Amino acid sequence: MVREARLDEIVEHRRLILPQLSAPGVAAHKVKEACGFRVTFGPVRAADLPAFLAAGMKADDEMRKVTFDLRERAVLVPEELSFAWDRRMLLACAGILAASAVDRDGVSLRRGIRRGVPVTDAAWLALLAGGAATPLALPWLPGRAFSLKGAVTGGAFAAVATATLGRRLSPAAELALLAGVPALASYAAVNFTGATPVTSPSGVETEMRKALPPQGAAAAVAVGAWLVSRLGR
Repeated sequence: MVREARLDEIVEHRRLILPQLSAPGVAAHKVKEACGFRVTFGPVRAADLPAFLAAGMKADDEMRKVTFDLRERAVLVPEELSFAWDRRMLLACAGILAASAVDRDGVSLRRGIRRGVPVTDAAWLALLAGGAATPLALPWLPGRAFSLKGAVTGGAFAAVATATLGRRLSPAAELALLAGVPALASYAAVNFTGATPVTSPSGVETEMRKALPPQGAAAAVAVGAWLVSRLGR
């Protein structure tokens, strides 16, 4: 990026100040070899840059301190949930409604809405659990794995939903809800790892390898239970 921006033609110095938390993913000596700029790892927060520069590029303990409090987590929630509005998610919801409308007697829009809307509602509930509630409650949820934290939150949301709906749910539909919401919430929570200062690339890769099989299995159970629940409607 330094070479592409032709930074050496814009500034006279040859020093880059990078955020402290970029250090695990940046090899300073390779940066210098590639573009001729020396790397200095600055403070955690950009707001501390003026004080850092005034101190001769010296960071004190407060500048080095990494925090991830409720406010900092809450700021990231809208960004993390923004993926739910992309074309893939909208197409998935449209596909659910379309599949719900089809039966042996043909296609019915009313049937598609009756069968499909509860499924899309469950999907949004899972995204809310994994993408919003999990980050906000992060320190108080059990385990270190984000996938586990998301599954716990999704399970709690699904349990409340099934208790609220009560007898309106068939046993198969209840199983679909209890399996599907935690699976999708777990997946959404894992996506939050890239926005936190408490994970590493290798740790995320390891967690993904461990989390994807149970997430996929739970999702398969949910889809199967949903298909069975359609037989009675």
